[in-house]
Amino acid sequence: MYRLKSFLEWMFKDPSQDEHNQLLKKEKVNTGVKMESLHRLKEELTKEMYQPAVTFQEDRERIRAIRETTRGLNRNNVIRTEAYLSFYNKHPEVHWAFLAHMVSRNGGWNMTDLKGSLLQAFIPKKDQIHYFHFLEKANQLIFDDAYSQLLVYEQVKQMGDDRPLSYLPLLNVSRFMCAVWRTFLATGDSAVLTIGLIINEQHLIEKPVIQHPVFHETVFKSWKFQLQDLLSLTRVIFPYELKGRIRLSGLTVSSFDEVSERIMIGKKLYSLLFDTPLLTVGALSFANKVPHTASRSDYWPHMFSKNRESVTGNEWHSCFENADPFLYSPVLTDAWSDKKPVASYKKDWFHNTKVPDYFSSASVPGNIDVTSDYCEALRQMVLLKEAKSAVF
Repeated sequence: MYRLKSFLEWMFKDPSQDEHNQLLKKEKVNTGVKMESLHRLKEELTKEMYQPAVTFQEDRERIRAIRETTRGLNRNNVIRTEAYLSFYNKHPEVHWAFLAHMVSRNGGWNMTDLKGSLLQAFIPKKDQIHYFHFLEKANQLIFDDAYSQLLVYEQVKQMGDDRPLSYLPLLNVSRFMCAVWRTFLATGDSAVLTIGLIINEQHLIEKPVIQHPVFHETVFKSWKFQLQDLLSLTRVIFPYELKGRIRLSGLTVSSFDEVSERIMIGKKLYSLLFDTPLLTVGALSFANKVPHTASRSDYWPHMFSKNRESVTGNEWHSCFENADPFLYSPVLTDAWSDKKPVASYKKDWFHNTKVPDYFSSASVPGNIDVTSDYCEALRQMVLLKEAKSAVF
């Protein structure tokens, strides 16, 4: 097995990957949280534990409008993903919105993978539905909570004062995030807001999704989930444009059932996306040029196709060869129908005034460009599928 893995690494190695990594690392910035922001956050957290939410009629109307807008955009992965990008383009100081857009693209690809050429061969229809419901519920809960916050921030900018922050508790947003937003407004520290939102979203989904007994049995204990983990296919990728070509950055995700690990992954993805200016610019260029459909053909149309018929009879070719696609990757609307948005999760996970240890920064991995690594993982999955077909 080790020899096969070594052979595959050599066979599918992109000779330019090292060159691209050196280029990406030439200019680095640090998105770590400022010490003054942490001190301010400690003060705000103490205040928030005792501040009541008071609103007037005009405020209640704004809150109702925020709820309706958020609910209308929470119909499916494609709409959510575009909403994040649209917000970021208007408010680039909110780094989290672009990070959420790129991660949400991955969520869509994971959803359509269940009906595509590779995973459909391994996962029975019943399990496909369980996986989709798991992904959709997590993403719906996060969007319902986070996008409401983004709209409140938009109101703050429009009104020129922070009064709309009092809407957050009435929108079932954690008191923790009320303090984070006040800290962000006082310091302008994009990192404290981004990491705060990462911490919040992962705690938000912990009980209703990650610890939900149905998902625990049908997803995390499933051998199919463990197989993907083993083959490093649970990878979050960031397509980015560099020198006129689409390449890939990203991280392999593991231990998804641990909240601390999920937060660490989120911080690493943030550092990866925003600590490397060439990657930030390249990923944003890709995002604005290529509308999200949830098909992997969005980033590699020479490998994946939205049309099942167009890949019939086509065989594997190098990821670096411009040839006909051979893997079917449907758009979201061909794979799954819209699911009714879930109700807001009303229990606040934050119950004390201590600043979590999670605000420390996370280092960017050695390889920023992972194009050939992804190609190797893709080839492993194709070989596994072919082996399964030969046996069964």
